[in-house]
Amino acid sequence: MGRKSTSGGVTAAGDRIQLTFTYRNTRCRPTLALKPTPPNLAYARRLVADIEERIRNDRFDLAKEFPDYKGLKRLGVAPKVAKTFRQYGELWISTKGKLSPSTLDGYKRVMAAHWYQWFGERQIASILPSEVSGEMGALPGSRKTHNNVLDPGRQVFELAKGDGVISANPCDVVAFLDLPAPEPDPFSIDEANAIIDKMRERWGAEMADYYEYAFFSGMRPSEQIEMDWQRDVDLRARGVRVQRARVRKTVKDTKTYYNRTVELHSRAYAALQRQFERTGLAGGYVWLSPFSGNGRKVGEPWLDEHRQGEMFRSVVRLLKMRARPAKNTRHTYATIMLMGDAKPAWAANQLGHSVSMFERRYAKWIPGADKGVELAKVEAFSGIPTGKSTGKSDVSGRF
Repeated sequence: MGRKSTSGGVTAAGDRIQLTFTYRNTRCRPTLALKPTPPNLAYARRLVADIEERIRNDRFDLAKEFPDYKGLKRLGVAPKVAKTFRQYGELWISTKGKLSPSTLDGYKRVMAAHWYQWFGERQIASILPSEVSGEMGALPGSRKTHNNVLDPGRQVFELAKGDGVISANPCDVVAFLDLPAPEPDPFSIDEANAIIDKMRERWGAEMADYYEYAFFSGMRPSEQIEMDWQRDVDLRARGVRVQRARVRKTVKDTKTYYNRTVELHSRAYAALQRQFERTGLAGGYVWLSPFSGNGRKVGEPWLDEHRQGEMFRSVVRLLKMRARPAKNTRHTYATIMLMGDAKPAWAANQLGHSVSMFERRYAKWIPGADKGVELAKVEAFSGIPTGKSTGKSDVSGRF
């Protein structure tokens, strides 16, 4: 029969502890990632005694407690695929393949820099809400950083909760912080004209047309570089169909996953006609690089927005303007439409926004678009003739 073990089913195995117990009439020897110190050995003996008791009462799940044990297959027990936080994090990342490359890279950076550092090799079911709260509370940085770090971690725990591995999300104890809405910072029409003229002087006519089109179409830079003459442009109808974008060399859906048709402003239309003389007959991409460098040759499609953005920033500096990125050409056209008395619903559709989002973002420019018509109605109702002062104050000089 053999000699009865006096070790309590526990032995030292290098820098780990090996357990020994019988499960389904088979001797199992999983290990614990614990150094064989006297306190750890004592803990391991208690664990073996508890396991044996649960085996007797048919309450023991070998795969749940030892998901990495190599003997699972021999016993016909299906291993649980993801148990540590890192395993669930990688599983969660794999479900995000439809996101833009930049968003996906951002998630990966947050997971590596924070969540894997905090809990990577921990069993996800062992992580306490107080631990999550403590790590998030000690996180340096802005309120936006707090939200950007919290969100992917919360989603990973939610994935584990959906699998039944945890019953509650530990991130529920940590609130997202309110953020001030970013305010658009457009260029004035005079500034836009100066940038276009300086772009022509510094970088040539093709780049001037590129940015004149940007200022008077409102398209995102990622959408503009993906324009195709055959698939998207209808010069006879003066329209451009916006259906795709290019981000970090990768073609993706538009940011809102909504296709739209841009009715071309005369200046955007004129810039596009001039560009047709350069690239239209080839029938491919509308905007091609007039420069070589960074792995790109003259006449090749733009792979991203980086080089054009550098040109834009250089021109803004030469003009001694307040620094704003090239994407603010889009904000500029939004305000031009509103100050030109365009209906917000039409303007929102041109940019690919919902009306509510458009009005929320550009609210401060909407009152000026009616050129005082709405205010005149209010003053007439309240008994004040349009354009007259009550004599108590005169604020007209503020504007």
